[in-house]
This record gives sequence, structure tokens and C-alpha cells, in this order.
Amino acid sequence: MTVIVDRWAPLGVTIAEHEIASLLIDPRDPNVLIAGLLNKGVFLTRDRGASWIDLECPSNEPECLARDAGDPDVLWVGQGSGVLRRAADGSWSTPLNADTIDTSGKPVVLSLREHHVGCARDTLGQAWTYVVSSYGTVYRSNDGGASWDHVFGELGVTNGGFALAIVLREGDAPVAYFTSEKAYHRGVIGPFPSGFERIAPETLAGPDELYSIARGNKLWIGTDWGLYAVDESTNIATQQPCDPGDSFALAVSPHDPRRVIVAGKRGMPCVTYDDGATWRELRDGVSTALYAHCLVWSAHDPDVVYMGAEEGSVFAITLAR
Repeated sequence: MTVIVDRWAPLGVTIAEHEIASLLIDPRDPNVLIAGLLNKGVFLTRDRGASWIDLECPSNEPECLARDAGDPDVLWVGQGSGVLRRAADGSWSTPLNADTIDTSGKPVVLSLREHHVGCARDTLGQAWTYVVSSYGTVYRSNDGGASWDHVFGELGVTNGGFALAIVLREGDAPVAYFTSEKAYHRGVIGPFPSGFERIAPETLAGPDELYSIARGNKLWIGTDWGLYAVDESTNIATQQPCDPGDSFALAVSPHDPRRVIVAGKRGMPCVTYDDGATWRELRDGVSTALYAHCLVWSAHDPDVVYMGAEEGSVFAITLAR
């Protein structure tokens, strides 16, 4: 079969007429994807989108999906009121919520807005689940959510925290990021936590909203003014010469950190292969009316990217080399 490069194509059937907030690719099987739909739930496909199965998630706000580092059949879901866990047998639980007591004996401090989940083995080889709230609090568990350590953070940032990210790289300490008004916060969250540092580059003073954040060789921040690249050694932010519109969706390739893709609302998806030195628009197959919510690179093919959009649509593209 001939593959048409640089053209977005719908992946199978529409799941449901709701916005796709998160996508997860099974690293063991390229045909298996999981999608989180706002105001709907979590859905699974085993045939690359030809059909979707409702996983009957008890939450209708699955903003973030992650696979457990110790058991890839276990799914974690970040939502507005805490974190859900789907066991390998398909049963759901809520191991982190407003009633949870951490290992120090204190009630957890959670946001009412958003929680980001990341799962990885740390530099000591332990499998952890990390949770960052949009208030800047960080918790971690290495026993499937039976107990939670309060890593750090009680910043009380209630006017921001729109974008959250946990950067997990093999051999590196995990780093968490979240945004607040005109600034972003960065902190090492394990195994030896550092606490959050607030960073407010003057060159990032223009945008009113910081929508998305990801890290490759640079730190990338999607805003209502488009995409910015931050040199973390100097904390200088540079607006990128591409036009993705309101940059809600942003992803760095796990295969090559120089590759970055961005999409959003009222603009066109754009990709760079060289850390932002050059960009090209990916307009074939979509229009500026498209509202993209999330992007994820294939774990199996370094040239394939999936995009979750409004009305339950998943798109896929094979990028030109």
C-alpha cells in the first residue's frame, strides 16, 4: 500500500461527538490506542480506530492518560478531582482524591482543575507514578496508589496551572513543569526532589494564556500567541516562525528530540525536524477550522503522529523524511 506523506487522514471511525483531550499509544502494539474524551470517558481500540470500546471510566473528564511503569496493563487517568487507576482486570479505583492522607499523615492538597500523571522508573530503578496538580503540589507512589508521598509544593497558584507536563527520560531524574500567569515553574520530582522554581522570561510577557508545555532539547510552550522555544540555560523565550494558532497541542518526538509538532485552534499544524530552525505547515487533509486538543508520536514508527481533535475525531499523519 502506498503511503501518502504529510497528509492528515481520519483514523477509523469517530468515537463520539466529544473533544479528545488525551491519547495513549500501546508501546507493544501499534494497533492499540486509548483516547480520553471530555464529558464522555475513556475508549480503547485494538484495530487502529476501526472500532472503539468504552472502558466505562467513572470520570467524564480524562485530561491525561499514562501507563504504569511496572505493569503496562494498568492505566492511570488524571482528572479534575484527582487520579483514577484501571487495573489489569478492568476494575477502576480512585487512589488519589480529596480524602487521601499522604504518608506524613496530612490530607493531600489537590486542585479542582487538572492533574497530570506520569509513570516511569527513576534513576534508582524504582517504578513510580507521579502526579502534579495545577496548584503546584506533587505526589508519588510506588505501590499502585496504596500510599502517596508528598514530594513538595503547596504554592497556592490558583490563577494559572493551565499546562502541566512531567518529563520522564530513561537515566534522567524526572522533572515536572506547570504554567501560571506569564511564567512557568520547574522542579526535579525524584528520586531527590528539588522544589519548584518560578521562571518568568521577559520575552514571554506578551501571551495571556500558556496552553501547553513540553521538553526536548529546548522547552516548548504553546500560547495564545503561538509557539515559543525557551533556552533553559538563559531562560530566554523565542517566538517561533510558525502559525499553529492557539497552541493547545504540542509533542516532542521520543525518537528524536529535535522533532517537534504543534497544533491548536485557528491555525495550521506545524512541524520542525531541527529544533525550530525551520518549520513547515501540515495543511493537507485539515483546515483552520480544526480544533486540535492533543498530539502524540507513534512509539513504533518515528514518522507517524496522531492528533486528537473535537467531535471525537482522531487523525494520523505519516511525515515526509
